[in-house]
Amino acid sequence: SKPMSAVMELQNVTLDVDSDKDKGPSPVKNSVKLPTTHDPFLNDLNNNNYEKFKFWFFTLSGLALVRLVCFIVILCLAGFIGFLSAIKAPAGLNQPWPMWRRRIASPISFLARLLLFSVGFHYIEVDDRQKTKGQVVVIAPHTGLMDSFFITWYFLPSPISKAGVRDIPIFGSLCIALQTIFVDRESSHDGPYSRKAVLETMQLRSKDLRFPRMCIFPEGTTNNGECLMTFKKGAFVPGEPVTPVLLTYPNEHYNCACAGRNGTDMSLVWCLFQFHNRMKATILDAYKPNDAEKADPDLFAKNVRNYMAEQMKLPTTEHSYPDLFLQMEGTSLPTEYYYDCNFHMEDVKSELGVDLASAKVLLRRFADVAPSGRITLDNFIELFHLHTSESNHVSRLFEFFEGEGGGETGGIQFKDFLCGVHLISTGASPRQVATLEQKAALCFVFSDKSGRGYVSAQDLAGVFDSAKKQGKVDEAPVVAKKVFDKFDEDKDGLWSFDEYLAFVSSSSGGASYLTPALELVKGYFGVCFESVREKVAQRAAELEEEKAAKAKLLAEDEGEGSGLKVVNKKADNRV
Repeated sequence: SKPMSAVMELQNVTLDVDSDKDKGPSPVKNSVKLPTTHDPFLNDLNNNNYEKFKFWFFTLSGLALVRLVCFIVILCLAGFIGFLSAIKAPAGLNQPWPMWRRRIASPISFLARLLLFSVGFHYIEVDDRQKTKGQVVVIAPHTGLMDSFFITWYFLPSPISKAGVRDIPIFGSLCIALQTIFVDRESSHDGPYSRKAVLETMQLRSKDLRFPRMCIFPEGTTNNGECLMTFKKGAFVPGEPVTPVLLTYPNEHYNCACAGRNGTDMSLVWCLFQFHNRMKATILDAYKPNDAEKADPDLFAKNVRNYMAEQMKLPTTEHSYPDLFLQMEGTSLPTEYYYDCNFHMEDVKSELGVDLASAKVLLRRFADVAPSGRITLDNFIELFHLHTSESNHVSRLFEFFEGEGGGETGGIQFKDFLCGVHLISTGASPRQVATLEQKAALCFVFSDKSGRGYVSAQDLAGVFDSAKKQGKVDEAPVVAKKVFDKFDEDKDGLWSFDEYLAFVSSSSGGASYLTPALELVKGYFGVCFESVREKVAQRAAELEEEKAAKAKLLAEDEGEGSGLKVVNKKADNRV
């Protein structure tokens, strides 16, 4: 056919190739980037010989078992006291308890300190700088269960917890005894535990000294304690002074933060195998908001976070609930998958057009191809069936997708994977579609079979011919020798990336020449974003069914007069 004859003509062209260009220019990289941030969820357990020695020492000596038994006995005793103090207690959240009832619950404070002692916190350093006390206490960074034990010991406060905790044995009694403010995110706007009701209760208690001080973890979730995440504005809506509390665990060998591979259950377990666990608490003087902060809770929350970060000399990140939910999606996989969470989902959505539901589907795909959390060069070659004989080409292609965060270990991280998917996807808005230059960079690297940083006419013809043979395009485009020479500014018979970009950006329809290469890339990598949409829609339908079933059961419970109950525990825990 005519197109095929033109391809053969190009392949027979004698090119004047400069043999001194073996090294080539700097590798072309993917310019689609997500800002790199601190990873607040990374916390790998040490598995060195010292940790193994402590494990066997505490196991064989029986000390770990003694500690565990003491912990359980103290916890049950605290729960029993909470039960006694909560008998016939006022049901309303806006009614302060009488002093005699609060005195019955006061031993819980001492028992909380014993709980910490039983798991190795023999001495706790407290630097109390309070001159004036705010009725609202904000604690950060929130690293786990030990934070709750500390604030119970030191403040005996009124915390805020999800409504489901009320039904948990022991913990439910303790929460009631502490006059906990319960919140149910799925309750109606006028429900007793709705967000609206909680904010009204917080407004009241922040001004009424008859209530215990409210203690809130404004980050809303646990992290590794190495940075401060976004503060939620709930604690700052009343516009009253807040008392910042800085909690750190300066342990040399073990980080007890409930993050990464050290979940809530493992954090408590591994504390039992430490000779001594260190904790330091710094209680700052009350932070009094100015008029602008009183009018804007978000500004108030941000300024308090920056003030606490400055005192602790810690960085801040904008990670929030979507980042947490994506991280939880990984840990819900059978192998408890962990990846580098050094980016913000907010950036992923605004820059790449990938929402949380789509990111979860892509994370599962990434987990299938990168069990270690990164795609290395070896499994990059194996995964995409690339030819090792073309080592330079494969290396350049791998370097194109590999982001700056590869580090010493190297590899394509999940955020690099998202950026790569973006190049062959159709976004929801013009901003969320890869630019011509970004797509041209991918096509250029893919077409550079020699891996030297240049493309020849034969390289282009080969790509066009392959696309036609594989049925990716109906007709293979042709770059005539006259056109090739026109954009070959240095007349060396090769196109650099700048020359290639000038061609595809020209008014002579050069952009259409990207289609064969893009279609081949989609065939190679099999991550076309459009194919993900079906799974996203399916998952969204499943969640809607779960939500409808839960609402139906909840309505039945309310109709029977049983009050607001938490049903479908699995769905509630996921929320």
